[in-house]
Amino acid sequence: MENGEDEGGGGSGGPNQPPLNLRNQIVQDKCMNIDKLNQNPLSAVFKSMVNDYGIPLEVDHVTCMIDTFGRSGHLAEAKELATSYNGSWEALLGACSTHWQTELGREVSNVLKMAEPSEEMSFVLLSNLYCSCSSGRWKEAEDVRREMAERGMKKTPGCSWIEVGNQVSAFVVGDCTSH
Repeated sequence: MENGEDEGGGGSGGPNQPPLNLRNQIVQDKCMNIDKLNQNPLSAVFKSMVNDYGIPLEVDHVTCMIDTFGRSGHLAEAKELATSYNGSWEALLGACSTHWQTELGREVSNVLKMAEPSEEMSFVLLSNLYCSCSSGRWKEAEDVRREMAERGMKKTPGCSWIEVGNQVSAFVVGDCTSH
């Protein structure tokens, strides 16, 4: 091992910091322990990263925690993180959809529309949220899609691909010629 690289090739994390592979493992461990979220409040997670491991907070760390809190239903904590660290509002909007939180989803979507007015993802996620909620808010979903059309936006079609015998085949939603 030379120049601070570990066996995984992660390289040095810098002075007084663990190698990058270890840094990523620490973050992953923190994010994968959803069951411990109630025992390990938000501030404790970040204080531990900074104080115990010497890891400065970066966008990826914040995004990972927003996603973890959101997936586990801790939307207030996820929102607090997104607000405090200007983190991944997209992950929070996805969590709103998972947990059918339409009002918070609308609020998050408005933040995204202001930050990235030409990005269709916030519109699509909000529309999908309205369609998926138990009350079937079809009118609101239609309004979101209409606003997209007025702005000249189109949803990027879904795409899947498969490799068979060293040949990759792609399948795009609505493209009947690719099959």
